[in-house]
Amino acid sequence: MSRFQNPVELISCPHLGVFSARGADTQTFLQSQLTQDMQTVTPSNAALAGFCTAQGRLWASMLLVGSEHGDVVGVAYADLMESFLKRLRMFVLRSKVTVEPETQTKAYGLNLNETDLDAFAQCCQAMLSGTPLKPWQVQHTEFGTLIAMPSAQAGLVRFQLLATDEQVNALCQAIGEPCQKLDEAGRWQQQDIQAGIGWIESATQDLFIAQTLNLDLLDGVSFTKGCYPGQEVVARAHYRGTVKRRMHMAKIDSVDHDLVAGTDIFEATEPDNPIGRLIAVVALAGQTWVLFEAPFKALNGQPLRAGSANGPQLEMQPLPYSLEPASA
Repeated sequence: MSRFQNPVELISCPHLGVFSARGADTQTFLQSQLTQDMQTVTPSNAALAGFCTAQGRLWASMLLVGSEHGDVVGVAYADLMESFLKRLRMFVLRSKVTVEPETQTKAYGLNLNETDLDAFAQCCQAMLSGTPLKPWQVQHTEFGTLIAMPSAQAGLVRFQLLATDEQVNALCQAIGEPCQKLDEAGRWQQQDIQAGIGWIESATQDLFIAQTLNLDLLDGVSFTKGCYPGQEVVARAHYRGTVKRRMHMAKIDSVDHDLVAGTDIFEATEPDNPIGRLIAVVALAGQTWVLFEAPFKALNGQPLRAGSANGPQLEMQPLPYSLEPASA
């Protein structure tokens, strides 16, 4: 077995929860409810998706992966899991599908250096090829399900790992001394922010359409599939070119624990009129990284501040993808 040259980080992610959809009508049911074309969700390919209200606003965002039996496993924010699944079940009716939280399976972040990818693949007996890996590539192993995640850091390979406690312990034992188990979810959240991946959480439910969260730019929305709740609103914004607000990334050179998802964003010249909201916030090492939504017209060089017109200033950071859709 090849030897690891660098540490392998296994990061506990209690902010994320796992759910499953099982039954003969799973694919048909989810196809009628989510923004994603379920034909793209397979045992070898994961995909992002959104669950919208009738008004087109996101009630939840998620990462989905299929199984060989047609079942689907998903990851969403833990603090909205109960309300999300309750609302989703309202539409089951006579469909042969059961949607439940997966309490034994947990979400972990797994980080390793790309030079150790071959050693890791041998350890897991997984077919992992290409550096960087193609995002959303899936491998099912004895240690759990590995989903390759986008990474904005050169040389960093990221996986979302869905596994039981027993599988995680076995994986760490198989890796050996280089394995580092960390209870530092903020590290994983910061990497998601830097990769331009925003999640809906309880504080931001029913606030944004899919395009505001850039879900369409991350292949989380199909504009060719059939109807789903909110589809008309999402499609109208796409085909009429009326997406005037997008998600952006910024850094704050301080830590303010009052800044949370849903906090208003202001221009200094308009202290009484918030122009946007924070979508994701994480503070590490004296800095705060955020994703926020705002209209394009607000990005005119005027300072943007979080919480109030006198709040900490946002230093704009480039997203790792274009804000222009691939097709109009």
